[in-house]
Amino acid sequence: MSTPILPFAVWASGTNQNSIPANDNSLRNQILNGLVISKSVTAQPASPADGDIYILAGTHTGSQWASFDADDLVIYSGGTWYAFAPVDGVVVNFEGSQEQFTGSAGWDALSGGGGGSGDVVGPSSATADRIAVFDGTTGKLIKDGGKTIAGLRAPAIQSVSSSATVTPTFADDMVKITAQAAGLTLANPTGTAIDGLGIVIRIKDNGTARSIAYGTQYRAIGVTLPTTTVISKTLYLAMVFNNDDTKWDVLAVGQEA
Repeated sequence: MSTPILPFAVWASGTNQNSIPANDNSLRNQILNGLVISKSVTAQPASPADGDIYILAGTHTGSQWASFDADDLVIYSGGTWYAFAPVDGVVVNFEGSQEQFTGSAGWDALSGGGGGSGDVVGPSSATADRIAVFDGTTGKLIKDGGKTIAGLRAPAIQSVSSSATVTPTFADDMVKITAQAAGLTLANPTGTAIDGLGIVIRIKDNGTARSIAYGTQYRAIGVTLPTTTVISKTLYLAMVFNNDDTKWDVLAVGQEA
C-alpha cells in the first residue's frame, strides 16, 4: 500500500523488516522538505554530497542514473542514488521557488513559490533589465518582454528607399521614405490601430519632385494634403487614428523651407 504523495509506503502491523519501507519513506520525506539542486544536469555527479537532490533531465547518464527515468526525483544517500517517480501534483522546493509535477507536462515553475524573498516565478532565462510581461491569458507566469524601458522610448521606424506604393503599419511610429524616385501612393495603413494614437510620415525625393496620392482613409483636418514633394526638401505628415470614422486624420503638414 502507499499514500498518494510521492508516494509514501504504508505497511500493516506485524510486517517483517519494517526498516526497509521506513528508510524509503525517510528519503521521500527528505526530498519533499529539501532543496532540489537542478533539473537540467544530465551527467551523474562524480562527487555528490549526502542529501543532494536532482530532478532528472530528459537525457541523463551515469552508472546509476542511466537506469532511472526522466523526471524522476533522485537523492544521494550513503553512497547510493535513490530514484522516486513523482506523482501528479507533487511540489518540491527549487532555487528559491517551487516546482510542480503535472504528469505529461513534466515539471514546471509553480506560481507563488516558497522563496519568501520577493522572488517572482519567471522563465528559466531572460535578459537583464528587460520588461516582464504576462505569459498567456491566465496571468500566472511572466516572461521576458523583449524590450527595456529605454527601448520603449526609441521609436519604431519603417524605412523605405523609394517605392511606388508605401503601406504604413500601425506598429511603427514613423514611416521614413527616402530618395523617392517615382510618383508615391500612400496606401491605407495596416495593423490594429488604436483610437487617438498616430503615425508620422517623412518623405524626401531623389532630386526630382514626385507626386503624392493617398488611400481612402487619409483625411485632412485643418490642413491641405500636399500632392507633390518639393525638390530635395523634407516633408512631414502627422496623423492620428479616428476610430469613430475609420479615418487617419492628418493634423499637421510640415514642409522644409
